[in-house]
Amino acid sequence: MLLQSIKYTLLLCFLPICIHAQQTGLDTDVPDPGYWQFSAGDTAIIFADMAYIRNSPGLEGSMVSDSLQAGTKAVIVDEALSSSTIKGFRAPWQEIRYRKGGQEKHGYIWLGLLAIGHTTIDNGQICLYGFDRYIPVQGDHYASFSCAVKLIGPQQQIVARHPFSFGYTEQSATEIKGLNGMGLKGLRNIIWIGFLGEACAISSDYFYFGWNGSTFIPLPGAYRVSDAGVFYHSEQMLFPSEHKKAANIIYKMIEEGVSIEEGEGKEMLYKIKKKKETYLWNGKWYVKVKGSK
Repeated sequence: MLLQSIKYTLLLCFLPICIHAQQTGLDTDVPDPGYWQFSAGDTAIIFADMAYIRNSPGLEGSMVSDSLQAGTKAVIVDEALSSSTIKGFRAPWQEIRYRKGGQEKHGYIWLGLLAIGHTTIDNGQICLYGFDRYIPVQGDHYASFSCAVKLIGPQQQIVARHPFSFGYTEQSATEIKGLNGMGLKGLRNIIWIGFLGEACAISSDYFYFGWNGSTFIPLPGAYRVSDAGVFYHSEQMLFPSEHKKAANIIYKMIEEGVSIEEGEGKEMLYKIKKKKETYLWNGKWYVKVKGSK
């Protein structure tokens, strides 16, 4: 109880100060997440259901007759150019090279229409994710991105999609991994998406989606946050192939630490508390076991 009291006191006193300052800036300044880091020659993939190409970088450029659907690959021609605010957030433009109607063409695209990342799963299908819209601070709700994960079939058709919301507090990086079913009955793959924070109690948020061959199923998520010398909170998901126990169980291992000693020449000591959440999987959905800890 002492640890819990200290932890929440710190969270209440420290986090709102840190995050409020960030969110205030985000509320007045349009965010530029900067997750699209392309160099000349890199291959990018369209995330938007339909992306229109322009003849010059910027909203003043005329839209050419070409439109590229989700899953289409394009090659980056040159370095990033000027930025524009569309869908509530800011991103640059880049020149791309693509094929349309059997011909190679050039044009400019706003990077917010591209996938942030992608991975290959389930017989070579491409799983990608990106942003649909930025939602600024609204009352007691922090800023967030409306996101989606999509699976693209061999004919560049959208086989499946699932929306999710990502609470943006200036996380500095993002990544995606395609795992196997990790021992969960009925799943072919598990998609892992992370938005990673690195400073000032900015959390790293992890999203998991099961793929059963026809639809995405959201699984329990996890997060990590810390402030050096003050506290940390860490969550780790364990699936059947990892914990080697029952095939219908998912564990979330949680560890919290609050510093109790510091000073010159002294080793940092933490008051640590560990607990475990248990989720039952029935092949189609999961349910948290009440009182699991």
